[in-house]
Amino acid sequence: MYWLTRPPLLRWVAAAALLAGALAFDMSERRTEPFPFAARSLPAGAPVDDDDVEWRDVPTGLLGEVVPPAGIAIHAVTAGAPLVAGTVGDGAPIPSGWWSVPIHLPPAAAIGAKVRLVADHPPIDVQGVVSQPGSTGAFSVADPGAVAVPPHAAGPVADAVRNGTLTVLVGT
Repeated sequence: MYWLTRPPLLRWVAAAALLAGALAFDMSERRTEPFPFAARSLPAGAPVDDDDVEWRDVPTGLLGEVVPPAGIAIHAVTAGAPLVAGTVGDGAPIPSGWWSVPIHLPPAAAIGAKVRLVADHPPIDVQGVVSQPGSTGAFSVADPGAVAVPPHAAGPVADAVRNGTLTVLVGT
């Protein structure tokens, strides 16, 4: 007596309502805005210019405020990643005339972070700026970062790094 059962009208109405809602959502005009994305992979510390940026339309407010990227990449950026406020910094982090010394840095040290370099032999207590963060590559091989220091401190800091007596303090 299968042919005498009532048809599933409620299911048909629900399916029709779902299709109508999907069609209305698809046909609606959602507001979009152009947002910058990385056109190629950028290593940390690389300058970001117009050739490195690809503009794509995204829903308004999805990725935050649109700020035209200019400056340097604070962190490594993969191709196609959005260039949000924390990705690109203003200007070069190294003051004019300072020297950049390769130093093994803690993971919290990002480009532009202020650090304090301290050593006993030779006696050093100088402030610097992280010019390139350290990274851990494949097989846990750590690449040293770099810290910019004033010209008068470059030699003693390099000696302390060579002797293994340098301590890096990261500021907040």
